[in-house]
Amino acid sequence: MLSGKLPYEGEGLQTQLKARIEGRVVPIERRVGVPAAVADLLGRALASDPAARPADGAAIARELEAIEATLGQPKTPRVRVATPARLPAPSLPALPEYPEIVVHANAGDTKNRVLVAGAVLLAVVLGGAVFLLLRSLDAFTP
Repeated sequence: MLSGKLPYEGEGLQTQLKARIEGRVVPIERRVGVPAAVADLLGRALASDPAARPADGAAIARELEAIEATLGQPKTPRVRVATPARLPAPSLPALPEYPEIVVHANAGDTKNRVLVAGAVLLAVVLGGAVFLLLRSLDAFTP
């Protein structure tokens, strides 16, 4: 972010990965206000040899604090960020009261259903009987 460029040059992901494997890091150009010590630290952090890199994030933080102390600038105040308060859930406007609608099963509907089921059953039984009668008379053979 300080240089405005990616750390590895190349068009496309494969070329950039090859540059990463080969350790060809783009030199960090100093921008206005970026100390040389910071650019050096970032260059070491991107080194392909693990032994040349800082050990961990804590080591980088210590080096940044040391750089800050050598620059003679006041330390940046550490600000503790509080967890934001949870907002109350939005309330919906009350719905108007409507009369309750109750649908009762009609006794005639049940009677009609029984009649339809009986008619279907009768049709199946009669169809089976006709089939068996025709089969016994050899009506299906040429």
